[in-house]
Amino acid sequence: LFRRGLTNLPWLHPEETIYSWYAACHRANGLNHPICTSWALFENPYSIFAHDIPNRLLALQDHGYHLLSDPLSLVARHSVLGFFLPWLSSDRVAIINDHVKYGTPKDVKYHLGLPASRIGALHPFKACVDCIKEDVQTLGYSYWRTTHQFPGVWVCLKHRMLLSQAELARSPRHYHRCFLPPDISHWKSISVDSQAKETLLRLSSLAYDISHMRVGELCTSRLPIVYRQSLTDLSLSTESGQLRIQPAIKCIRKYYTGLHSIPEFRILSSLSQDWAGFIGNIARRQTKPAHPFKHLLLIGLLFSDIREFKNALSQAVYSTEPCPSPPAPVADSRKAIFEKMVIDGKMSLSAAGREVGISGSTAVRWAKLAGINYLKRPKSGKKQGIEKASKLLARGESKQKTSETCRISMTTVTRLLSSDPDLRSRWAAARFQVKRDTSRAAFSAILESNPGVPLRILRKFHATGYNWLYRNDRVWLKCRLELSQ
Repeated sequence: LFRRGLTNLPWLHPEETIYSWYAACHRANGLNHPICTSWALFENPYSIFAHDIPNRLLALQDHGYHLLSDPLSLVARHSVLGFFLPWLSSDRVAIINDHVKYGTPKDVKYHLGLPASRIGALHPFKACVDCIKEDVQTLGYSYWRTTHQFPGVWVCLKHRMLLSQAELARSPRHYHRCFLPPDISHWKSISVDSQAKETLLRLSSLAYDISHMRVGELCTSRLPIVYRQSLTDLSLSTESGQLRIQPAIKCIRKYYTGLHSIPEFRILSSLSQDWAGFIGNIARRQTKPAHPFKHLLLIGLLFSDIREFKNALSQAVYSTEPCPSPPAPVADSRKAIFEKMVIDGKMSLSAAGREVGISGSTAVRWAKLAGINYLKRPKSGKKQGIEKASKLLARGESKQKTSETCRISMTTVTRLLSSDPDLRSRWAAARFQVKRDTSRAAFSAILESNPGVPLRILRKFHATGYNWLYRNDRVWLKCRLELSQ
């Protein structure tokens, strides 16, 4: 690193994010641009700008930086990834560990399921104003704290102050800069009442404690059991584990009143009176993957602190009662009558089906289940339909209209074209001519009805045919535009 121009390596503070260390390293060495610092650290121009999830840490390890003997432990304590690791299986952690070493933040966020979580994959910069003042007085600069960046954390546990969100311009020029808290000129503060602030404080404390749990500790099948048992204790679930949707939704909305304006808490708006949303997904027997913040919301509702949650998790046992089985299907009494008509009465399947009031396809299915042999009706009209379809396709008719006119399926029309190369080439040539004539007529009509209108405006009109002509008939298009001038 010294040979690459990095003569001053700052100390990595216990709660400092890796991105903050990058920014401090760039400032301490005075290189021309953060891209130069990124090249010196990673041999990559943009790795330094990943503020939430670090990447390419193996390059730092190859350069001999002693803190990186275990990159996964480093990102668990110095990035937002520490909030996610307790919820992941060992296989998923191994994949993410590889991407942290070699890949990009997009790869990690994809395997975490963040883009599809409705919480979002972008973690904004957050900081405590009092922490910034203390750092400047003691260190001469301030740094980003890991615990402040976790999803759902909006209160500083040290000063019990609401966090502020940095407002940064969303342009490439601003993305290619390294920010420390004193560099931010515009902060966005949240405003909540005292009760909502206490709720945020509890969630922040829970998030901090969860981030210090072992990797994969919460990836257990006991977790939904804990949720269901706690919901039952609050009369929000039945003894068999069925969620009482309306009382549960009312309870969680009341508990998090006043927080809907905060970005992560907008997920609460997805809950409705007839759909439990993420509560049902993470509390049912067959769970679905969910963002850890959704688990945090339910844990904050059901448990007073992390100790109570851990005790419930350690004492959770599987229910010995079997799951309620679905009711057995009621036998259709018409089936016996149908079988008797076909076997004894020598009726056809369609006639017997009409007598008992079922469709032809159901009649065929019942006959197959009963082992009744029947003769398939010959399709005499199919040959004539195929011959007629061949003539229509040769004239350039569309497959949909050919199917409707000849009363044959779209699959038959497609197979007819694929099995006859000569017919397919004639159909393609005829379709091209039809499309060309239609597009020429449409564009000529637009030009004649809008004289003097610039082409950039004509192109925005609906169904002008310009795009097709530009790609497939540009010579005619150029001549037509010259004539209209």
